Amino acid sequence: MEIKEVLDEGKFYLAWGTALFYILNHRNSVDLDFFTKEDIDLRKFKSIFEKHDLKLISESTIHSNIKGVNVSLFIFKYPLLKPLLNFDIIKLASLEDILCMKVNAIIQRGARRDFIDVYFIMKELKLKADDVIELFEKKFGKHNRLVVKKALTYFKDTEKEPDIKLIKNVKWENVKKFFIKEFGRI
Repeated sequence: MEIKEVLDEGKFYLAWGTALFYILNHRNSVDLDFFTKEDIDLRKFKSIFEKHDLKLISESTIHSNIKGVNVSLFIFKYPLLKPLLNFDIIKLASLEDILCMKVNAIIQRGARRDFIDVYFIMKELKLKADDVIELFEKKFGKHNRLVVKKALTYFKDTEKEPDIKLIKNVKWENVKKFFIKEFGRI
């Protein structure tokens, strides 16, 4: 069994940065982050990933480096909001699903790339702050809107990060202003 067969057997789909690159072409991303809601034990794939640079394996997560590319597999039990998109030989999460995953990532860690991704998704789908929170709660359940708002307008941790090279040009200051304007009103 090879990696493509693992992805097929586990019904994995690509999400996060590289999936967004294929859909929006707004920034480069070389990590491959695959998700499934299937109830499988990822440890059964250990022998396949040991052929490569296996970083971590557990029942619900695999992190590996394959020919210089970070590849991760995750069990992710949350529902898909939209059907998966067909892209070549893999499936991609929808923009709506990736948006919710990125908002969740911002709540947890607030990386600059996540803000940039949410910015471009909101622009592409013409979403307002209330739309984003509705989608987020549809995927992850009810949340304190104040917590979500604070996370989406808190940039202190991102200021330590280097600028991200973007394909579509936007200044970081404009991204921050956008979030303050949109989420400062909730």
